[in-house]
Amino acid sequence: MELRLDVATSDAPGAVRTALGTLPRSYGPASSSGSAPPAVAVIRGAPGWTEDAARAARAGARGILVVDPVADRAAPDDLAALARIPIVLDTPWRHRSALDAARAPLHRLLRPHALIECRVVGRPGDASDRQLLGVLGLLRGLGVPARRLHLHEADAHGFAATGELDQGVRACVWGILTPSADPGASIRLIDAAGSVEIDLPAPDGGAQPARVVVDDESDSATTIGPFETSTRGALIRLHRLVGGTGRAGPADEGADDVASFLADAELVGAATSCAR
Repeated sequence: MELRLDVATSDAPGAVRTALGTLPRSYGPASSSGSAPPAVAVIRGAPGWTEDAARAARAGARGILVVDPVADRAAPDDLAALARIPIVLDTPWRHRSALDAARAPLHRLLRPHALIECRVVGRPGDASDRQLLGVLGLLRGLGVPARRLHLHEADAHGFAATGELDQGVRACVWGILTPSADPGASIRLIDAAGSVEIDLPAPDGGAQPARVVVDDESDSATTIGPFETSTRGALIRLHRLVGGTGRAGPADEGADDVASFLADAELVGAATSCAR
């Protein structure tokens, strides 16, 4: 019998409530009596979210979903509390299940000095540092976290950055803020041995499929991901972790969402400060 977790939704964003409605066998409403804390806490990722999440963990939550987190500072005792239970951060691009189809072929082509091209399209007024942080989360989800980052320029129209990833891989990242194109993100790696291209629609633009195109010696295929929002993917992953089935697939190998996110945020903060 599948584990059904109760979750309090009174303060949850609409995207979370919508996604929960599509997972009735996994999640149910928390009791209104307040006799026990809900199994899953939903935390908005506003400044101070690490403290809010730690408070929920100490109150007895078995898992926590943090929605759209911003860069934050965490006290050591809060980090210790957060390390005791599964915590999933609902960041823009990380939880598209189609990434599973891209991870293995991408790593077949990785070698020192290989170049990964990343592009993200946002709306005017979007913060460049938030967009860049989302791209680093996407790269981390693909198993190539950033180790160094240099922001070359950033203004109201977008940004340009370069970085060094795990395994000595290089990255070029462009951000475009425009009302003339649909928001989304893309990743491309082209090598003499083949190529991998990933196209992801906006995470809040409704349930839309991602597209992964692989062409190398081992495979040649186009994969269309399921019609699934990023938030729904995050909830599925959290359920697997809380349910005791262990890590929820390749995207979770060696992963610590909070520590990883804070490390990426520190890179973006340092790069932004140097660019000023």
